[in-house]
Amino acid sequence: MEDTVRDSMESAYGYGDIYTEYYFDQLEDSISEIEDVDLTFFIYEKKLACVRVEIEDEEAEIRFLGGDTRMQNMQFLIDGEEMLRIEGEKKDTTEVRTVFLEGEESVTLEYNRKTGLLDITADGGRTVIAGNIFLDKDSFNASIDRVMVDGQFVDLTFGMNIKKRVCIMSEKKEEITRFILDTLHSGASLYQAVGAYTGETREEIIVIVTKQEYIKLISFISQTDPAAFITVYNVNEVIYRPKKIV
Repeated sequence: MEDTVRDSMESAYGYGDIYTEYYFDQLEDSISEIEDVDLTFFIYEKKLACVRVEIEDEEAEIRFLGGDTRMQNMQFLIDGEEMLRIEGEKKDTTEVRTVFLEGEESVTLEYNRKTGLLDITADGGRTVIAGNIFLDKDSFNASIDRVMVDGQFVDLTFGMNIKKRVCIMSEKKEEITRFILDTLHSGASLYQAVGAYTGETREEIIVIVTKQEYIKLISFISQTDPAAFITVYNVNEVIYRPKKIV
């Protein structure tokens, strides 16, 4: 193996025997200086309960403390002292995680898997971040809707009413249109589009939605018609007179 590596270095870089020997000596010295690492895995009731890493006189542990998932409740220690702890619980469709640093509560996260709502609280409630996350096997969408620091809201839009313009081509046009009208309570426009290659005429749905509505819409479409063709644009301002949808 060593001879093969030496030959490869000489062939690739033109190193002679002297240079090859030099670099191998340097590599061997570097490897010899690396400390031995001992890994110990603890299993409880056929599940991983703890991983211990030992380097010289230092020891670190990751403890899995049970829950609905293996990583719901965890503890990280160095030389027996707790550095980080995560406590989690599940309330219906909402998952809550609280992170403690050196014994002090640092961050709390609440995520609703059904609605996508995410709330993050830090610094003892001084900082609050609220947004949405939509996640499935094919896509990931996230938005931050509100940030509050020391009781003051931070303007994330710089005075602009940012929305999404969504254009949809789908075989499930009727179902998607009804969802927009009846569930999102939003308006939509239908346009005739002609395919340049096939010459076929189809209707395209165009709708302007908020970030929260966008996440709900994408989630519905992914379940109703995974083959739908969708294009999305950011819209900085919408100026119009709202119409009442009956």
